Amino acid sequence: MDYFYWKGGPFLPSHDLIDLIAERVCEFRIFGALCSNILFLFAGFDSKQLNETRLPVYLAHEPAGSSAWNVVHFGQEMLSKEFRKFDFGEKENLKKYGSKYPPVYNLTKIKSRNIALLYSENDWLADPKDVQFIREQLRGERSENLKIIGLL
Repeated sequence: MDYFYWKGGPFLPSHDLIDLIAERVCEFRIFGALCSNILFLFAGFDSKQLNETRLPVYLAHEPAGSSAWNVVHFGQEMLSKEFRKFDFGEKENLKKYGSKYPPVYNLTKIKSRNIALLYSENDWLADPKDVQFIREQLRGERSENLKIIGLL
């Protein structure tokens, strides 16, 4: 796991490549399906809600990117089906957390009144069950609960 901690650089393609596609290819209507499918890979599928004339703009900002470290952590959470801190392995977990397993995040301790839950029906990373779990765990007043329909 040290490799991901120290070398956990960008995980997704460079913005230069996406910008080139957006500027040179997506401006032509004939390539709309290709460009929209690139966007759908990252943002979820909803062709009825897509404003195709805005594809170059959308693609200029997608993918927002992440680090290899985050992707490994997301994978750990999916496998464990628990919202836990990063799993360094039994030996390192004992050093860092005093336990063989990483601790579960206790969302009930968050008391902020400045929380907004933003999600969309077709966002592949915002599963409705996960959104509901977070909503139930947060004890503080949320300023907003917005279910976004389509792309903005």
